[in-house]
Amino acid sequence: MIDLFLVLAILLMIGGIVGSFLPALPGPLLSMIGTSIYFWSTGYTEPRPIIFTLIILTGIFALGLDYLAGYIGADRAEASQRTAIAAGIASFLLFFVSGPFGILIGTGAVVLVRELMLGKDFDQALKAAAYTTLGMLASVFAKAGLTFLMLILFLIAVLL
Repeated sequence: MIDLFLVLAILLMIGGIVGSFLPALPGPLLSMIGTSIYFWSTGYTEPRPIIFTLIILTGIFALGLDYLAGYIGADRAEASQRTAIAAGIASFLLFFVSGPFGILIGTGAVVLVRELMLGKDFDQALKAAAYTTLGMLASVFAKAGLTFLMLILFLIAVLL
């Protein structure tokens, strides 16, 4: 017999992996919801509580990494602290008004303009914008990898 809650959990977790690449879908959050629904449906017995906690913590880490990527990238490029904060705010706000390329281009543009406004030369400002954009791209792949790891841990815990 097919366990509908298991199917729903797996579908949500696959949606979470896809959502890692699309800003409109909160990838790790979908995976955490899928895991939680299945955990609830089994009377909090499957996956074991320690595995459930590990999957949820991985999802929380992936969410945090996603929102901090612009800030970390700007900080690594030695952009000013305010520019790093502006990058984080820009990526959060652009999430609601543009697609994935809009987030990348918009956040990079915010960093570039902000650094130029602070009197840095164009090469330094461009470096800061490029590092910020690369940091955000790296976070997408890291988030997808972590969300995939959540699915693998879930499948191993439930099916083996």
